[in-house]
Amino acid sequence: MAAQMGYGFSVVLGSDKYYPKAGYVSAEQYGIKAPFDVPIKNFMALDLQGDLRKLNGTVEYAREISRGIITSQIPVYRCDYEQTVK
Repeated sequence: MAAQMGYGFSVVLGSDKYYPKAGYVSAEQYGIKAPFDVPIKNFMALDLQGDLRKLNGTVEYAREISRGIITSQIPVYRCDYEQTVK
């Protein structure tokens, strides 16, 4: 659905065992950076349009999500956060 809406990428912070099965690769390969320190293997992106373009930027999460990550109110090791960049 996100691809049909014109989004270029889907970005996740999650299991490096699970998301690659759906086609996700290290976000670093696309020039996409996390706004906080995370293991590279767990911050992944999926090219929704298949154009293999390289970006150069940092994901900006919704305030509610980023506040939880920064203050550890949401245990990052148990949650997957999804954000698409256009």
